[in-house]
Amino acid sequence: MTSGRAGTRPRRFVDTALNVILVCVGAVLLFHPNGLLGRSIAQWHREREARLIVRESWPRLLEMGRPVLSGTSSVLLVEFADYECRFCQEQHERMEQWKTESDNPSVIFIHFPLRSLHPRAEGAALAALCAEQQGRFLAMHDHLMESDKWVDDGNWVRDAREIAIRDLDRFTQCLINPETRAQLEAEVRLGRHLGVSATPTFVSLEGIHAGMLSGEDLEGLVGSYPSKRWRPTILLLNQQDQLRDARNLVVESYSEKGQASEQRWAVHLRAGSVVA
Repeated sequence: MTSGRAGTRPRRFVDTALNVILVCVGAVLLFHPNGLLGRSIAQWHREREARLIVRESWPRLLEMGRPVLSGTSSVLLVEFADYECRFCQEQHERMEQWKTESDNPSVIFIHFPLRSLHPRAEGAALAALCAEQQGRFLAMHDHLMESDKWVDDGNWVRDAREIAIRDLDRFTQCLINPETRAQLEAEVRLGRHLGVSATPTFVSLEGIHAGMLSGEDLEGLVGSYPSKRWRPTILLLNQQDQLRDARNLVVESYSEKGQASEQRWAVHLRAGSVVA
């Protein structure tokens, strides 16, 4: 009997030790930054921080932005976009469709040219700002989003003439005015403060959505507001998807121009122009 009891003690010790080890391993798997619970906690912190930054910056967003869509619902979105960005151009087409739908959102626009990827984007943004000074922002905005001939030559005066800007001399002077560039830089800095690194990016009081908004996304936002507050997760593209999409865009763009696309992609990547 004594021998039997003595034999159970090591087994109990081993069982207890194994249970402790399993609990520790489980805790590590759960709470590790890459663990299931760890990822959820980190995501919650990112969402909370993003909402705080957005609410702090909201007055500046409303001050800097200009309306591109006057909606009928209570939803207000701020769009950061780049005129040379193909995703932004596709998003513009979708927003044109929203105009014909009921219960659509209001959208205000802030310039965020991705200079390292799009060499004409900054000039296009300046042209839009100068058109805005003469009350023709929406006309220039639609023109730049729906036409791509300006990408080849950047003839902004021609584009101004096409949208019936009256004072072309004033428009030309505006393009080289340091105050115009300072205004553009202020908008870019605001976007960076919010963590914007890709276009289009949409901002609301409840968070940030990086990437295009589909019709289903829009229906979800409008349909749940104001009866429910919009509480999206931060729909940032994951690193692999963002790099893949950016690579495909760069390669396709340079291939069309007959340039060494893969080499240009490597240059963009080394320069840090693609931010995941």
